[in-house]
Amino acid sequence: MNIVVKRAAETADVVVMGAGIIGLCNALMYAKQGLKVVVIDNLVHNKKKSFKVGESLLSHSNVFLRTMGELDEYARKSHPKLGIWFTYGMEGEETFDDKTEWALSYQQDWFNHMPDTLQYRATFHEKQIVRPEAEAFQLERLRTYTNVTILDTALVKDVTIYDDDRLHEIEWVCRETKETGLTRSKWVIDSAGRRRMLAKKFNHATGFGDDFQTTALWAQFDHVPDEVFGDTWKYTYYSGAESRRDQHTCHLWGDGYWIWVIRLKDGRISIGITFDQKKAPQGKTPKDQYWDIINRYPLLTRFLKEENMLEFSMYKDVQYTTDTFVSAKRYGIVGDAATNVDAYYSQGISMSLMTSFHISNIVYKDVRENELDTEYIDLMNRNLKEDWLIIRNIIKEKYTSAIADNRFFILSHLLDNTILSSGLNERWYITRLLTETKCNPANETQLHKKLRSKLRRNLYHSAALSMNIVKPKTARKIQGYLQRKMGERARWRINNGVKTPKIKLLWPPLPKLFKLPFSGRRELIDITGKELEIKHAKFFLPMPNDISHFPFRIIVPILLGQFMWAYTYDAWSTNYKKLMKFLRLQGNVQQSNTLNK
Repeated sequence: MNIVVKRAAETADVVVMGAGIIGLCNALMYAKQGLKVVVIDNLVHNKKKSFKVGESLLSHSNVFLRTMGELDEYARKSHPKLGIWFTYGMEGEETFDDKTEWALSYQQDWFNHMPDTLQYRATFHEKQIVRPEAEAFQLERLRTYTNVTILDTALVKDVTIYDDDRLHEIEWVCRETKETGLTRSKWVIDSAGRRRMLAKKFNHATGFGDDFQTTALWAQFDHVPDEVFGDTWKYTYYSGAESRRDQHTCHLWGDGYWIWVIRLKDGRISIGITFDQKKAPQGKTPKDQYWDIINRYPLLTRFLKEENMLEFSMYKDVQYTTDTFVSAKRYGIVGDAATNVDAYYSQGISMSLMTSFHISNIVYKDVRENELDTEYIDLMNRNLKEDWLIIRNIIKEKYTSAIADNRFFILSHLLDNTILSSGLNERWYITRLLTETKCNPANETQLHKKLRSKLRRNLYHSAALSMNIVKPKTARKIQGYLQRKMGERARWRINNGVKTPKIKLLWPPLPKLFKLPFSGRRELIDITGKELEIKHAKFFLPMPNDISHFPFRIIVPILLGQFMWAYTYDAWSTNYKKLMKFLRLQGNVQQSNTLNK
């Protein structure tokens, strides 16, 4: 018979529920700020080894993971990543040569010519990380802080949130001894994943109000050496320089689904599928569905063997959200505990870390200065809601039949790039802030306070995209409208037999979009511009002490101008086709009437 003992309560400034990569980043951030932190998660007795998902370290999450998450040393030894690569039409195919492709690709030489400092690594050096290894590394770093208590055999049973100045109560049970305990804390951060304790307890959990729902299936394999990625995976620029698709986060699109291909160190690889539930693959089990899609790709089946599968997992219902990310009652909800939309562009982890940064500002000011910034709380909740809707707009149309239209594939990603590049200045601000202050506001100068103030207002996709010209909500509505109209035109072209040429575009600053109207009857056009030489690329690198880097300031107007030109051509061209079809139909009707007379 187990004896249950109630442990006396201990107190903390912050309790972090959950010790995944997001929870550990939160705990490390508060530890650096000198706050008293308690982390609660059943790490010891969760014996199932999990390789997890979310291995792609993008520039949006890179700065947070390398600084507040202390993963810089680990990331430097991880598998290199040269960007992101998107391809449509690879089912049953052996080559990428005649397929529509969009990519953001960097030359390895660029990194070799950058200063090898945390500031530049955190801004530009993307990697592919092995999640459990990264989390183990973070956990060991967290154990070095004397102001942190880690309850690593505990599971949270209940949380009591008080409206007044009383400390919240977090009740937990030790899975080893069955002992129960109580921790009191001024703030509670829920990063315990899809259990969504706080979102459900306080009725914040919600959906998006439509029938669009996706399922994700993924696996990790070993015994995948470099040799299996031969010349087929290479792309050659005009200059003769080569880039390898497998050194990027590679995305393969099909009808109602997409696949990610992420190479990891030591011959491991992560291959995942996300599909629209209305277009589910064949199979009685999730694993059958997974192989139904994988088996359509000869390039994958030649090296993916079930006997080399290290783990298989699924999320049945990916799409959900919350109406509150941080509450004036002194709790925050981050990671999968709050919102999940899609793994596309790895925005889940990026958005979660950005949310965590904002919440940490509010927590620090409340704990250290006893001032609860309710204006910041309201701003956060409004803007983050718009941010997640922007991410959902990015992916939703791509799951429709429009994805088969070559022009839609490119234009949709052009718009995505405009949105995701809109925060470059803010990314540089936060890199400087976190690297120079070591993530602790106590180390801030007046310059750092100014940067933090700017980030408070502008470190959101919706705010950066709006450029302070329109409200973030308006920017999101415009973006959704543009995506929707492109999708409608693409579906009309497909349904009416209007073919567009296949397109290749590896994005440099000046893609050759002017070629679009002059493609004629060609099957394939390459509108990739000339790749930047190192001497020119240096122009785009900020200096260490730059506050506002000129290329970063002008990137949104340039990208938006390029996209709107292409969007206008797309609208004009399709409407012209519609008019010609209408006139032909009218002519046929008149001719028929004449013959009938």
